[in-house]
Amino acid sequence: VGNIATMNMDDIASLCAAMSLKELEGLVHKLEGDLKSDGERKLSLCLVFKVLANKMINREVFRRVLLKIRIRESIPVEVVSEKNFTFHFQNIEDPRRVLTGGPWSFDNFLIVLIELNGKGDIRNMSFNRATFWVQIHNVSLLCMMKRIGQFLGSL
Repeated sequence: VGNIATMNMDDIASLCAAMSLKELEGLVHKLEGDLKSDGERKLSLCLVFKVLANKMINREVFRRVLLKIRIRESIPVEVVSEKNFTFHFQNIEDPRRVLTGGPWSFDNFLIVLIELNGKGDIRNMSFNRATFWVQIHNVSLLCMMKRIGQFLGSL
């Protein structure tokens, strides 16, 4: 075919057509239909979180703090990286309650929570958004509207 640096599109297309994953990897097996739905169900029970800290997080201390969050059942916590973790809940109400009950912190560091969607790598997720309750005092009644609140929150 020639030097790779001088290959044209037809040469590359013919090489790709000649390749076969089946020959290299053996038999191809199809997944059962239930496996995908089971995976989606398990993902719906998981939250990924990152502690925005400038120091290492003690996993055992963190786990003890998690026990204080009144969840119905114990929460397995998986360490993904130095400051990234996953919660594995047992029922659908608990992750919803954790998401809506924030913002959360640990040792005065913000915890950013993300729902898993099945795509990408946890290590590459962007933990750049958190929901906060903001209370503004002495606002005129005229300004107490959702749109004005959203405007102020976007600043």
